[in-house]
Amino acid sequence: ACELEDAASTSMPQTSASAEPIVRNSHAAIEQHGRTSSPARPYLVLLGAVAVALAALVAPCVLHVLPDVDAVGTAVLRVLTSEWTAVGGPVAYLRFTMPAVEGESLRARLLHSLAVTAVALWLFVLGGRVPVPGRYPAEWPELGAVLLAQACSYALAQPAGLRRATGFASCLLGALALCAPTLGSIAARVAACCAMGSFVLSALEPRPLAPRLGAAPDSQQEPTGSEAPLQPPARLAWLRPGDVKGLRFLLAGVAGLGAAAGAKSAALYVLPVHELAEAFSAAHDFAGDALHAHAAKLVLILIHTQPPLGYLGIAYLRATQRRKNMLISVGPCSVAGKSEARSFVRAALAFVAMVAVPYALQRTAGEAVSALALGRFTAGCERSLRVGAALADGAALRAAAASERTVEEHALALKSTLVSCTKLLERKIFSMPKLALLPAALARHPRLVALTLPAILILDGMQARAVSTLTLRAEAVNVRAKALNSKRSRVESHDAGHADQLRRARALPLAREHWSALSAEAEELAVLSTALGTVRSWMRWLYWTDGLGPSLEVATAFLLEAGHLDAADVHVYARALEDAVDALLTRSRAGTELARIGTDSGKLRALAASIERARAGEDAGLGLLSCSALPPTPS
Repeated sequence: ACELEDAASTSMPQTSASAEPIVRNSHAAIEQHGRTSSPARPYLVLLGAVAVALAALVAPCVLHVLPDVDAVGTAVLRVLTSEWTAVGGPVAYLRFTMPAVEGESLRARLLHSLAVTAVALWLFVLGGRVPVPGRYPAEWPELGAVLLAQACSYALAQPAGLRRATGFASCLLGALALCAPTLGSIAARVAACCAMGSFVLSALEPRPLAPRLGAAPDSQQEPTGSEAPLQPPARLAWLRPGDVKGLRFLLAGVAGLGAAAGAKSAALYVLPVHELAEAFSAAHDFAGDALHAHAAKLVLILIHTQPPLGYLGIAYLRATQRRKNMLISVGPCSVAGKSEARSFVRAALAFVAMVAVPYALQRTAGEAVSALALGRFTAGCERSLRVGAALADGAALRAAAASERTVEEHALALKSTLVSCTKLLERKIFSMPKLALLPAALARHPRLVALTLPAILILDGMQARAVSTLTLRAEAVNVRAKALNSKRSRVESHDAGHADQLRRARALPLAREHWSALSAEAEELAVLSTALGTVRSWMRWLYWTDGLGPSLEVATAFLLEAGHLDAADVHVYARALEDAVDALLTRSRAGTELARIGTDSGKLRALAASIERARAGEDAGLGLLSCSALPPTPS
């Protein structure tokens, strides 16, 4: 009915005489539609009730025929944890899910994914080796070879021209870094130089790289690119039109050289590389060289499961935004431009069936594979600490027994360190597809880079510093509270064990006073810890709702004004900007987590040092019993 009414209102001519029959006919059609469709509703309801009743009757029989759930779960777990599935599945999934170019055929993606999967299985399952000289263990060059095979696959799928040449140039840089590890830093600097130079060159374009959304047809637009001469701005009127192009390339070259010179320092300053290296070194003290094989396989799985999930998440966010935008158009049928709720219900059901359920299934499978790989990795490292390190010899056992912490506490510290580092890397890898959307949009809008993003970074840095201060203060209070609670427990246990002596000495008032003082101090610390935690939580909530949200909306408004995205992309680019800020401020945002990683790593390094000192003392003859099996007695 709304469609008929909207059609009548939009096709209504200017003259009222000719409009009246159209309106009359449209209302008659609406009334006829209501009369013919209303009697069918009871039959549809009855049919639905019959279908539900039949399903209830058939369900027990179907459930009785189904196999045992435990057996199915065990079989699925066995498949997911096998080497062939854990390695080949993610590699094929990434290449098949993320097309190299828009409109890449299903057959091409399937062939490329099979080829790259064969390389990964040969290296990580069948025992193939990459004969690369260098100081790194063999497992990391194998990981680099798989990534290089993926890059070559994407480069081959590019159309002939600049994009394919750029892809093969990137593959060449990767091959140089793989074959000669000493040239790895040079290749990284060249890549940073090219990336920054192309970004600045695109930012200094005198025309947008793409026409505005909703712009006039091509015949009515101004000439762009090579059709229009490059005119200098008013402030640079002294330049000739031909000098503008040279100035753009000069600035791009200077920016590229600056990026090549400071890329490593910037990466070390922004990303927690030192903390992650310390954690890996602490785990290596117990797991040994076997840690490289397990870590390389875990990184391979993370790299090939998280980016395709993030890529699918972009489509999921866009579909979600379109569904929410459709809700705004629902209203009374008498209002022009409004639709009825049935159309939104159909769209919502289609969203759930075609978008939400497939994305949930793929996300569940991908996260399950990653979680199983992480579980096997941490379990192997824990086993190395418990059995391989603590029980390696008598000196190691004596050092573990003399430590202030138990072997269980050290194992938990090792597991917490590895899980925290992996989750931190996993979040960054998952956000890479959304981050890849930003360079083109930011290059088209340099004002956003120069004004809005620095303001967001400054605001986020201030919030992170305040939250970090409160967190450190709360951790110090918690440490004092734990020590005081332990002291109170010891005092209470001692007094309870010597109740008769206290009663005969008439010292119960003194014990009561002592208990009251300890309880009052513990309560003060608990109240202070709760207050600090509440203030920290409210500060985070207010920042996310009233600080970061409006800042991201300002940045999105600039992109909407420039015509670089439509309403369906608002949420996607807001999340992309949020992920970019999170990546740039990783050290400050994850300060508490990194501090905990550093503390746990210190505990593990202290245990490893104690074991080494005990072994050195044993070698010097300071004496431990040496146990060995007795030889068999002759019969």
